[in-house]
Formats: sequence, structure tokens, C-alpha cells
Amino acid sequence: MTQETGGTLLDYTIVSDPYPLCASLNAGTPTSTLHILIAPPGDETVHCQDIQFAVPYGSGAHDLVSVQGGQGSSPDNWTVTWEPAKSVFLAVPPSGSGGTVGAAGVQLTLKGLHINTRPGIATIEIAEMAGITTGSYSMQRDECTVTKFPRPAVPAQNVSDFAATTPEVDAGNTVTLYWTGPQTLTYDIAHGTGATPATGQAETNITNFTWKGTVTRDTTFHLHCRLGETTHTLTATVAVNNPRLTGLQVDGTLIANGQVEAVATDRSVRIRELQGPSSMPLTIKSSTDFLAGCPVSVTDSVTVTGKLIANGDLQAIHEDHCVRIRDLRGPMAGPLTINSSGIEYIDSKHPVNLAGNLIAKNDVTVTGKLVANGGIEAVAADKLVRIRKLLGPYGQPLEINSSTNFLAGCNVHIAGEMKGSVGQFAQYGDTMHIQNKTKSNCYLGASVKGDKTHASNWNSWTYWASSRDNETYLVMKKG
Repeated sequence: MTQETGGTLLDYTIVSDPYPLCASLNAGTPTSTLHILIAPPGDETVHCQDIQFAVPYGSGAHDLVSVQGGQGSSPDNWTVTWEPAKSVFLAVPPSGSGGTVGAAGVQLTLKGLHINTRPGIATIEIAEMAGITTGSYSMQRDECTVTKFPRPAVPAQNVSDFAATTPEVDAGNTVTLYWTGPQTLTYDIAHGTGATPATGQAETNITNFTWKGTVTRDTTFHLHCRLGETTHTLTATVAVNNPRLTGLQVDGTLIANGQVEAVATDRSVRIRELQGPSSMPLTIKSSTDFLAGCPVSVTDSVTVTGKLIANGDLQAIHEDHCVRIRDLRGPMAGPLTINSSGIEYIDSKHPVNLAGNLIAKNDVTVTGKLVANGGIEAVAADKLVRIRKLLGPYGQPLEINSSTNFLAGCNVHIAGEMKGSVGQFAQYGDTMHIQNKTKSNCYLGASVKGDKTHASNWNSWTYWASSRDNETYLVMKKG
């Protein structure tokens, strides 16, 4: 507080806010306010036309402000304005009041003053246009001094209450930090890569005591403020329920009671050994692609309740290993291809049932029964079916529903009775030799002619007889 009396008709007292008035720490130090209290000495009344206040500007100890200008006001309805042309604050009494200043006095306020950084004593010059009677004014001048004290060190405990409005959030959610402290200090926020400041959010020289941004994983924030020659730090931690990590290394056991997902196209989970829960099998509930060059080795059973699609080979090559399949099919709309040196069915209790065609590009060897409910065909010119014993169905004769050529050197032995209707045995030009195996050296030899007059060139022996029909076929009956 500064009080001056002297050459002016009025007395002037200046009170600063904050008090005491201190030199600024830097350009970011909040502005100050000067309250000017004006009153006449004793019980006198003074009439004013106007009053001017020249505030010294500069960076020296005898200067008060580092920036010219400010805002003026008065609870007593005086008008206080900055006059840049004269570099003064001009105070004018309300119209019609006659500028009367009585014992109650007048209060003027100068706000937004940027006090410079040099401690010292500054002098404010006062020019008063006043008189004892209304309308009779003269200029009186005086001075008021204002002291700028050195700024004291702020106690560390003056900065406190650093915390987040929500200490636990989901990844990507907004976080707001707040704290309390002197406005004369500057504050910086530091954090790891898990936090990102909001658009426009400063992280150095913060003056509004808040920080806003987002977090993707647990993050500890550091609030730094410089007190004198020492930097003090406060910390606040925000936990994230579903953190996003750029990497994770677990030396012990990783227990995930929820899901573990790596769903982006360029992400993977690398596991040396994949096991199910304790005493329980591993369940894979998804389509699984095993890429080229990544074989799958299974030391125990694999049960697939859905489809198992192997774009590569599926092998069970050890002598005591097997692949059990209920229904073996080829690709959609395509036949099943077996590209192997052979298929060996070793267990007679498990026959092979083929519901469709079997096309074999190599030999097929059946050591048990081959039951074909459909046909068996080897129709290409160089293909054949080799059979040791040809039988008809159980209790029924064998039917050959086709022309049959018995090539030279390929005898036909009939152990039972041979019967047939007209047109089924021999035609014109055929030669036949039939042996009665119940009697030695009993043969029937014939060359079939077709002259309809007699069966020529027949030689028959005991137990055989021959006859002919009216056509070109030979009919033979046992006599």
C-alpha cells in the first residue's frame, strides 16, 4: 500500500492485488490489479474535472509494467479508460455529479497490469484537474510510489491435488487431469506412449490447471513445476480395463479368464505349446488355416466335430498310426482321387462300401470279398478284370448277359451241367471240344455247319449224343 499527500487537493492511496506486489516470474505470470483510493483531507469537499495516472512502462527496477495498457473501472460510477495517445489512465466523474469528492471518497481500479520482472520502486505520476468550487479547476501534480518485492519461493505443498476425474477407463476413452497451485507457476505434463493429448491441449506452460486426452493402456502422468531452483513432481495413474499393447512378454504363466484376440490382418499370437485347461482337452472353435510350410504334428488324438479341410497333405505315416474316417469323399462335384502305390485293407471285419463309382487308374487287389451292388467295368481296350472263381449270387445261377469271346489258348472248364436255349452256344464255323470228365477219354468234337440237312463232322463217343435244330445252331444233350 502506498499513500501520498502533497501538491494535489486530494489524497491518494494505492493498494495492490495481490499484496504485496511482487515482480513477475516470467511473461506467463498472471496480471495484477491496483486499487486507487481517493479522498480529500479532513472534512473538505473537492470538485474534480478529471484525474490522469501515468504508469511507468519498461523493464527496469523503476518501471512498473512490461506491457502498456489495461482496463479501468470504478464502483462509484467514474469512467476509467486507457488513453494510448497520452499513455495514461484517465478518470472522469459521472455526468451531472459536479465531480464532487467528499469524505466518503472515490475508488478507482486499474486491472490487467503486466508487472515487469525486476524488483524495485516505481513512481506513478498523478495529474489532477480539481478545485474547491464547482467549475473552478486548476492542474495539481503529485506522485505515488509502488514497491515491487522479489518473488518468494513457493512452498512445494502449495501444488497439490493432482488426480484424474476418472481413475479407471476403457481403452480410447477421454481422461481429464486436474490440480491446484499458484498461478505464478508454470506446469508441464509428461506421460508415456499410452496417452495422447486432445486436439489443442498444451503439455508445457499449462495455465488452466487441467489436461485432457485419451489413454489406451495403464498410464502414469507426471506433473512438473519449478519452485525456485528446484523442479517438483506429482504423479497420477489412470488404469485401463482393456489395454492395447504394442508388445507383451510374460516370463511366468499368462492366465486369461476372458478372450485373447489378435484379429487384425497383420497380427499373430506365437505359442510354443498350446494346451487346454487343466485335465481338459483343448477346444478350437473356429475355422483354422494351416499355411504352407507350417506342418501340424499331433502326438495324440484329434477330434473334429465339424469339417476338417486340409489344402495340403494329411499324413499318418507311422506303422501304428491311422486315420479313421466315417465317410471319405472327393472335393465338391469331383471324384475322390487316391494317389498312392496301393490301398491295403487289413481287417476283414471292416469291409469297404462304395456308394458310387470306383475308378482305379492302377491295380486294385481285394483279399476279402468284393461286393459290387452296381456294375464292375473294365471297358477300355487294354483293361481287364482277373477273377479266380466266378460265381452267381447265393442260390442263383451265374448270368452272363453279353457276348463272350474265349480267346485261343483260354480253355473253359464247366464242372457242372451246361444248359442253354437256342442261340446260346455255337454258331456257323465254330469248333467245339467237350469232355465228359466222369469218363476218361470221352470227348465230343464238332465243327458246326449250317446246311440244315445234317450235323456233319461230329465225332461222338460213349455217353454222348448229338442232334440239331432247324436253324444254324447246334444243340447238345447228354445221352
